[in-house]
Amino acid sequence: MKIDLIVNDHFMNFLLNTDCNIYFLLGGYGSSKSYNTALKINLMSLMQDRKSLIVRSVKDTLAGSCLDDLMRTAREAGLSEHIKFTTN
Repeated sequence: MKIDLIVNDHFMNFLLNTDCNIYFLLGGYGSSKSYNTALKINLMSLMQDRKSLIVRSVKDTLAGSCLDDLMRTAREAGLSEHIKFTTN
């Protein structure tokens, strides 16, 4: 599967790196940290054929932030038909 996306050069190494378990992202407001994290989660889930669990300390903001980013990146990368999103 080929994915054509324009991503921030600052985060290219982050997206392609699969060696780490923990990542520390630096960037100010609007630097695309959340977007690239959501994209990486989607890509890693597909590449490793795994499920992902996303949690946040404030439940009410999860659907309006994390879920929106995950769904948007999947749609923009053309991955929507390969990923199923559920909420509980």
